[in-house]
Amino acid sequence: MLNSCVSFLKPIKDECYGTIALSKDDIKICDKAGDAKLACNAWFAMGKKDVSFCKKSREYKDLCIYVIAVNTTDVELCDLISSNEIKSLCYKNLT
Repeated sequence: MLNSCVSFLKPIKDECYGTIALSKDDIKICDKAGDAKLACNAWFAMGKKDVSFCKKSREYKDLCIYVIAVNTTDVELCDLISSNEIKSLCYKNLT
């Protein structure tokens, strides 16, 4: 199943691995995603609506938290965002 993701280009490739990880409820699948690993972690976290998984997505962390905050309408999650620009956008969309 993972082999089917290899032929896709980003961002579809990232979403493919993330979708498989979610469907199998196994974030370890993201470890096999190669250059799509960090994005896969973010997709998994967003699908689970669990910010604890966003930390594994490093450069996608703030965007990951933002998406979860907006999808759950939890303005307190905006405080976890490091980027001032994304944090500001988070508050703007939730207040």
